[in-house]
Amino acid sequence: MNIENNSKVKFMTVQEIKRLYDNDEINLIDVREIEEWKKGHIPGAKFIPLSKFSINEIDFSDLNERHLVIHCRSGRRCGIAAEKIISSGYNGEIIRMQGGIIEWEKYGYKINS
Repeated sequence: MNIENNSKVKFMTVQEIKRLYDNDEINLIDVREIEEWKKGHIPGAKFIPLSKFSINEIDFSDLNERHLVIHCRSGRRCGIAAEKIISSGYNGEIIRMQGGIIEWEKYGYKINS
């Protein structure tokens, strides 16, 4: 599967995602590993490490009102997670956060540790 050409998967900048985040319009999934999560994570993000990734952990019930956003450290692993979600049969939009948490921190947005 070529996730890069899938019309259901799109990239958004951290600034665009921050606006949605501030308006409580996203389900944010963090697919980094536990060591990375412990060093810092975005408040309210759901932690589902890619090494144990299961779509059963995602709450799809309110995605008519909210966007599904996936992020990782820099952007690669969220693409793999998006592939897994699409392979499971999910037909909705998936947003990948460009630059991952590295970019989020660069803009000084809040991180919990």
